[in-house]
Amino acid sequence: MHTSDATHDGFSFLRSKGQSIIAVRNNLSYLMAEYSDVTGITNWRRVVPAGQREKVENWLRANYPVRAAVNN
Repeated sequence: MHTSDATHDGFSFLRSKGQSIIAVRNNLSYLMAEYSDVTGITNWRRVVPAGQREKVENWLRANYPVRAAVNN
């Protein structure tokens, strides 16, 4: 099962239930990037203009903050 967030500049953000990876897709459903809320790193798969890329990365960090490590 996937959960989807509102689009931002033509992008949609999908997370599979129970997963820490958020898939960033464009309006044609191409996988543009993958963001990990464990590491806070965005791995881009396709070329995106720098300004747009920065906006998406900032949106991801604001809406999917990095999870704090849990110590047992």
